Amino acid sequence: MKNEIPDFTVQDGKLVTDDPSVENLPISIDEGNLHVYYDASGTLDEDDVDNKIGSFDGAFAFLSKEIYVTAGGISQSVSYKTLGIENKDNLLSLYASITDMSKIFYSCYFITYFLICTGLHFFPCCVIRIIWLHFNRIRSWWYFLQRKLDDGDLCHYACRYVYDDYGMVTNCRTLWDGN
Repeated sequence: MKNEIPDFTVQDGKLVTDDPSVENLPISIDEGNLHVYYDASGTLDEDDVDNKIGSFDGAFAFLSKEIYVTAGGISQSVSYKTLGIENKDNLLSLYASITDMSKIFYSCYFITYFLICTGLHFFPCCVIRIIWLHFNRIRSWWYFLQRKLDDGDLCHYACRYVYDDYGMVTNCRTLWDGN
């Protein structure tokens, strides 16, 4: 892109180039799934760009009055002043910063995706474990109720959960006798 786009400046919000050979011809650059247009003459407009990128995923069009960006069917026009582009060097530094930021963006995206997928697999396991724990608790109480207990077993079972003021298990017979 550095060698294919001629030197230009932005004056009064319009794209101006000093090279007469490219002044009246739009330049198109293919970079993978991205199509880049440069048109200082004003012959291209937004509809022309949309019609030409049929097989491409996205396009940047440096039109005479604005930058037109389209990707995935979503289009946006941005003025040169908004992006702070005054010449070719500003454009190349913006392109380099976007390329560098895309690496950080993709890294954050994949880490977030990994965490979400891990959570989606972990959550059902936790829910199943909680259901299983409650099922075991209900089952143990059911077995307890089905057994025929004499008074000693019932007192022993009740004393496991009764503590005195010092945190010690109370005497089962004194608890049972009411003393």
